[in-house]
Amino acid sequence: MICAGLGVPDYLIKRWEAYSPNDAQRTVWDIAVFEAYLRPKLATETQVVQDGVTIHVWTAVDIPGMKADYWAATKSE
Repeated sequence: MICAGLGVPDYLIKRWEAYSPNDAQRTVWDIAVFEAYLRPKLATETQVVQDGVTIHVWTAVDIPGMKADYWAATKSE
């Protein structure tokens, strides 16, 4: 849940600073979730039935497409 008063960029920065801040490299799954939600064509969604409940899960992502979209959206002009 995003805290009141924090936008998505602030939330992500706090998350990255708190989780393994000294790692030289990381997979940024939090960005992939936003990308999959905002750009559904960059992810494969599958329906799964668990205990009679149908849920939707992303089972694959277009990593190059997500990277390109992310960097295009965050570059400063």
